[in-house]
Amino acid sequence: MAMIAQYQILFLILALTSPIVLAKEAEQQLILGQVGQGKVQQQAFSILQQAYQQLGISITTQSYPSKRSLAMSNRGDIDGELLRINNITTQYPNLIAVPVTLYQVKNAAFTINGIAEFKNIKDILQYPVAIRRGILWQERFIHGHTSHVIKAQETNQQVELLNIGRVKYIIASVIDISQFQSRNSSVQNIRQVSPIIKKTEFIHYLHQKHRHLIPQLTIEIKKIIAAINVQPLTVPTVYCETH
Repeated sequence: MAMIAQYQILFLILALTSPIVLAKEAEQQLILGQVGQGKVQQQAFSILQQAYQQLGISITTQSYPSKRSLAMSNRGDIDGELLRINNITTQYPNLIAVPVTLYQVKNAAFTINGIAEFKNIKDILQYPVAIRRGILWQERFIHGHTSHVIKAQETNQQVELLNIGRVKYIIASVIDISQFQSRNSSVQNIRQVSPIIKKTEFIHYLHQKHRHLIPQLTIEIKKIIAAINVQPLTVPTVYCETH
């Protein structure tokens, strides 16, 4: 009987230290890279936290500079990215998208006294335009038309250039301009130009070692969004970039 008990204890030790059990234990908490500490990140964390809880997993975040966070997630040093734009897997092939849109940003041109409707939105580049410095997609949009472009550091500088007539159009996110107008009653005459230039979706990413979690996680996120009747929210331009 003593020999049987010893074998039982040995079997239990081996079972508890087997790769399968250890992998399961490792999945009880995931560390996600996060850029910024704003309301957008808080809301995304809340949704994902509830979804992961349904899988018996807790999550925590670590804040890093944007490029560093992506590199760490891609290497598997951390478990994924809390919230990033869609379509980054070409550059970061080890990151697997969880295919549910959590947030959305719409970007457009704005004017005070210019034409407000174009068949081809790039026709605004015939006129002086102000963009945000460092926003990569805006740099790509104006490529080849830089003679009419002024680069501003912030949205309020773009609006000032528009207000004093230095430029005919500015390019910004819809919510950035809406928020700016809510704080400044003197610029209510700014009009959005049609069509929208760019719409960007934001989703959650996991390192490929957690690929097996994605089908059920996707279901749980969709359930939570449906339960609270949340549509993808618009977020400021700063969140548009992958890095």
